[in-house]
Order: sequence, then structure tokens, then C-alpha cells
Amino acid sequence: MSWKLDDIPDLTGEVIIVTGANSGLGFETTKELSRKGAKVVMACRNPQKADTAMQKIKNDIPDANLDIIFLDLANQKKRC
Repeated sequence: MSWKLDDIPDLTGEVIIVTGANSGLGFETTKELSRKGAKVVMACRNPQKADTAMQKIKNDIPDANLDIIFLDLANQKKRC
């Protein structure tokens, strides 16, 4: 039995954080979770790339519920 995108259940009401959401697997994951109704928080290092990725997703899925937060996991400095 192989897994398919159609196997993702309805995620309406769920909040999911995706790291690296502006490219690659993170981008595709964000797009498909959004398509299934989840609110997705896009955790990215580069705000400009994140914004571009968000716009691409919204062009494909106009009602996508997306937020962007800055997250640099390589930076060990504490930020509040």
C-alpha cells in the first residue's frame, strides 16, 4: 500500500508549524497541509523568501491560512 496526498485527512482547526517552509519539502508540506485546511505557521530564516513562498501558496490556494515567524535554528543567541 502506498501513501498518497489524498490520505491526508481534513485538518480544519489544526495549527501546524513547518520549519524551512519557504523551499523544498517544507514548502510542499506547507502547501498540502494548507490545502487540507490547516493553519500553517511558516518558520523560516529569511523573511523575504518566506513572504515569496507564502504568495506562491496563496496564488494556488487563495484561502490558505498562513503565518510567518522568523526562526534561525543555527543561531544560538536567545531572542525574546
